[in-house]
Amino acid sequence: MLNAIQERARDGLVAVRRAVDALRPRELEQSPLEAALRRLIDEYSRNGALRIDLAVPNPLPRLSPVAELGLFRAAQEALTNAVRHGRADRIAVVLEAAPGRLVLKVTDNGRGCPAVVPGNGLTGMRERVAGVGGRVSWESPAQGGFVLEVRIPADEAVGPGEADADAGAGFAGGAVVGRSVEA
Repeated sequence: MLNAIQERARDGLVAVRRAVDALRPRELEQSPLEAALRRLIDEYSRNGALRIDLAVPNPLPRLSPVAELGLFRAAQEALTNAVRHGRADRIAVVLEAAPGRLVLKVTDNGRGCPAVVPGNGLTGMRERVAGVGGRVSWESPAQGGFVLEVRIPADEAVGPGEADADAGAGFAGGAVVGRSVEA
């Protein structure tokens, strides 16, 4: 009986490992975050009706796999929401290395949303980012559009031997006036 229980526990562990592996997108398995984001953007803008710009610091700090996954999924969710809910036709995706943190900022020109009710996507993003000690915030400017910002701490950016989160300044966007929400 004990052997049967141990065998079932091993089988369960194998199933859990497979499920966890399936959660990591193929794009990140095959290449670093920047290349995975470029492929994601190419996929979204394939029909030509959507323009997406990507700005990434050079060099982009190496990230832990969990932080990479969190940033990739956050960008994916932000693009989906900009198209589906905001009806945006222009989106800027910016990764910025700053002292003590790495920031992902996704800005769109869509309809905006003055009262965001987090669904599964934003809730999952918030949980994933919190898992690496990060924070998610968003705002919807009065003139329209939407801005999502994800910040992860520098210790999730892994340089050769130590954290490397301040490895260069990124894109500086314009001022945004609107309602801001911290998640």
